[in-house]
Amino acid sequence: MAKIMTNPNQNPEIPPEPGAQADPWSLALEARVFLEYMAELGLNNLGVNLPSAPKILPPIPPREISPASPKATEDFEPDLPPFDPSWANDFDIHYKPVTKPASKPLAGPKLDPLAAKTIADFNQALKSCQNCFLARAHKVLGQGPLNPPLMIVLEPPETDDLWPAGEAGELLGKIITGGLKLQISEVYVTRVLKCQPQNPDYPLGAAKKKCFDLILKEISLINPKAILAFGDIPGQILTQSIEKMFFLRQKPYILKTPQPIPLQVTLSLILMLEEPELKKEVFGDLWKAKRLAKLI
Repeated sequence: MAKIMTNPNQNPEIPPEPGAQADPWSLALEARVFLEYMAELGLNNLGVNLPSAPKILPPIPPREISPASPKATEDFEPDLPPFDPSWANDFDIHYKPVTKPASKPLAGPKLDPLAAKTIADFNQALKSCQNCFLARAHKVLGQGPLNPPLMIVLEPPETDDLWPAGEAGELLGKIITGGLKLQISEVYVTRVLKCQPQNPDYPLGAAKKKCFDLILKEISLINPKAILAFGDIPGQILTQSIEKMFFLRQKPYILKTPQPIPLQVTLSLILMLEEPELKKEVFGDLWKAKRLAKLI
């Protein structure tokens, strides 16, 4: 336990004389300090009644104020130097002053893709389309020239890319260059639905009705000589039918666009990869499409 000075006027370095009688104030102070110390150790009941400390304690000496800090008070806050950002370079921290964020521009009027006059306006308006439950932030837009000899309509996208991936993309390239005898740059390619379904087993009835007007608008802006649709969903949407592609491919159709455009339905790329023997039947569909486009 720390040494207790019994008398404020006594020098702590000089011990009291032997046989000197301690004054009551000193005894009470030592007893109080001893009890507080034992209480901190958890010993609250010692079985001994010691005298309590006197009510009048010695005055606390005034706090010395250094001449170098005349503002020293109980709530004194030292004057800090201005912040220097150079120290942060060692920690890869970049100091930036706090600025008020710029206000966001007001949203303009919602664009209607069906009111577009050009394919560029159509694609721009299509990016904000929220017409059905399939709506996604990313839209798969068509690519190709205006007034092409042939427009190819593919099934709903499986990824964020327009062109099919893997073997399906290679097969489509061979069909265009080998079967149709056209360059890929001469053909306009698009997807019948512009958003990727999260689940391929979702019923697409509502999406088919919403996207029918969109694909007709795109066809009217591109204005191809003929259309070749791959698979069930493109064939059903464009013909507004529930029949499968094996039935739809038996005859051509005429789309009711401002300029009537012939349509030929053929098998899907996935089915041709799964059953290669069906590729021979597809060549008959390609010949019909070339004839509708007046390429032969």
